[in-house]
Amino acid sequence: YMMKKERILPALVFVIFIAVITLLTLLPSASAVKVICSNETKVLSDTSEIAVGDKSNINGLGIAVANADETNAIGRLTADLFIDAGKASVSNKSYSQEVSLLNGIHTINFANITGEKIMISIDGVYIELYEGDVNMSGNLFVMIPSIDISDSQNPGAKVIIGSQKLSLLNTENPAEKVSAGSIDYVVELYSASDSGATIRVSKCDGGDISFGSEDAEN
Repeated sequence: YMMKKERILPALVFVIFIAVITLLTLLPSASAVKVICSNETKVLSDTSEIAVGDKSNINGLGIAVANADETNAIGRLTADLFIDAGKASVSNKSYSQEVSLLNGIHTINFANITGEKIMISIDGVYIELYEGDVNMSGNLFVMIPSIDISDSQNPGAKVIIGSQKLSLLNTENPAEKVSAGSIDYVVELYSASDSGATIRVSKCDGGDISFGSEDAEN
């Protein structure tokens, strides 16, 4: 019996290993994107994983994830991003905050919270939003990742703004070229899940950035 068990266990481990490897190869992923710089200058790239409703600074560019999705059955990855993004926390007591984007400085003011809806002003323009909403105020995109009413004396919310909005799909447009603050970037969807996305941002150390073929040289 012991000899049979010793033979079966390694075989079982091998079968599980093969199953895991097979599953990993079936998971959707974004295709690698080749970027090049003019004048043979260096491509500078950085990658960060960002949760839905959060923001990160990648390679000098603020990126926020408004929505992300992974559909394994059809190998589909998507992410809706704010480009040139910034975040703020405003409340009844900390009612005003300045957010610096590459396109300028913007002032977010808390007005009030009624039920599940918050009213804020951005650069003097008032807007009402529910938690999870994505909308526009003037030329800015706005989302409210969370509203906190646990303290009745100091209700508040997390606010994210961005000067541009970009939707990426791994099977159609896994990367796009964007411009912010007089700098050109390539923003790439590296991976995604229902809770967030991994984003790669590339720019040139001088010269102009563009998409290149696999046999192009940096």
